[in-house]
Amino acid sequence: MKRKVAFFLILTLALTGCGKKPVVEEEEDDEDVPVVVKEADWNAVLDDKQEFIGLDEKSYKVSTLPDNDKYYFTLADVDGDEKDELCIKTRTSFYVINYTDKEYKVIYEGSIYEEPVDAPEKHGIFMYIKGEAPDNERFKFTEIDDEGTVISEAYASRYDANDNGIFDEADMYFVDADDATPVDEPTWKSKAGGIYNYVENYAPYTHPVKWMENNGIRDVTWNNSFDPSGEGYSENTVITFTSDDGSTQDIDTGHAFGVQKLDLIDIDNDGADEFIIYGALGNESYNVAAFIFKLADGTVTQIDYKSSIDGIRDSAVYTANYDTVYYYGNVYSGLAVTSPGEQTVYNFYENYGSTIYFADGQWHEFLGHYVPVIKEYTCDDCGEVMCRSYEEVFVLNEGYSEFTEQINQLILEDLTIDGLPYIYNDYSAPCGEHSSEYTEYYCMISDYSLVDSTRYLKIDVSYMTQLASAPAPWRDQESFYYDLQTGERISEEDIHNV
Repeated sequence: MKRKVAFFLILTLALTGCGKKPVVEEEEDDEDVPVVVKEADWNAVLDDKQEFIGLDEKSYKVSTLPDNDKYYFTLADVDGDEKDELCIKTRTSFYVINYTDKEYKVIYEGSIYEEPVDAPEKHGIFMYIKGEAPDNERFKFTEIDDEGTVISEAYASRYDANDNGIFDEADMYFVDADDATPVDEPTWKSKAGGIYNYVENYAPYTHPVKWMENNGIRDVTWNNSFDPSGEGYSENTVITFTSDDGSTQDIDTGHAFGVQKLDLIDIDNDGADEFIIYGALGNESYNVAAFIFKLADGTVTQIDYKSSIDGIRDSAVYTANYDTVYYYGNVYSGLAVTSPGEQTVYNFYENYGSTIYFADGQWHEFLGHYVPVIKEYTCDDCGEVMCRSYEEVFVLNEGYSEFTEQINQLILEDLTIDGLPYIYNDYSAPCGEHSSEYTEYYCMISDYSLVDSTRYLKIDVSYMTQLASAPAPWRDQESFYYDLQTGERISEEDIHNV
């Protein structure tokens, strides 16, 4: 520890002409006085009371950042120094503000597609962009230190060059910043595996980063976080909202579930974001429930979306994920919802699915919903199950076409098959061993939409056959089109030729 130097003030007789002894004043040694390290006051920054230095060395407040009329913020240890930084995302830019040596300073400025990473095994900034024509994905991971120096950057991108809906060996892969040097798929997986698997396995469930908005709520917390060990939750999940003034409001969701992440989305399309809390019901991470909370006049209320749709009205619990609806030239925020079915061998899937969105003052079911057709095929000789099939069939709602019944019959024919002769595995085990080595077949709806504004219904499906003797399942994808004005089945070429 540094010591303050003792200061001696000596008044000599020669200088004073007095016979007094020299006067000595000594400052107190502060070796045992504790050093107080000032912590960052991020509330002061968010309250617009504390300035910070930008990369251009100019002073800013949150209110003077470009395009800051609506911004989001979160705290995360981006540089790995075990102290949080303040991350702010405006409509156009992403900032990381650090506090060191009593100074608040921007150490990183980037794209709105970037996210802070604060995980036990990884710290930094991650970028993920998904594009089209053809379908493509771009990844970037940046490591920085607390001075804002970039330590390393890793890039990866891939393009569905053959436009078959999946990334396979025939597509284009890159691991450089400019997509200048193509690599083959095995090389890409080897070199890009770190950041590619990161978006697959990290966000948003393992180490969620909680974004908040400048809407009057400073923080949202909960008593039950997702526990992958499967220990369960003995009490209902309570969501606590903390306002900018420090006051709190507790809301009991009525369900014991593990929270995985928080999103801010304008789910009812009124121009203001709602809080969507995603959680795993019953320790099953694939069984996700969305609880939605609306802030109005300083009070938060929970909104129950499931009561508006007959098909899921009576469900005690429901699952939901964020979705987007393109309808009559408009884009709506929506929820893809399902209600749990009976526990079967297909317990990863549900028996009812739909997308709902809010417009004209009420909730609507978009186009229709899908239901499963589940079959089991048994051996004529021994009676054991030889094959199981799970097929999702879309049901168009009345009001979209005068040919609804006719179109639904075509959809049923297109999306179901006579399973046994079509998918039966010739290499299945003989009688007595069917139950352990049967074949499973799936046909699942991946999307449905309107094409050419409102005239054509498009249904996208994904097939998968799991053969007991095969090293990997066989997969395929296909789209079906129906003319809502004529009730006919058509092809994609027919649409382009109209």
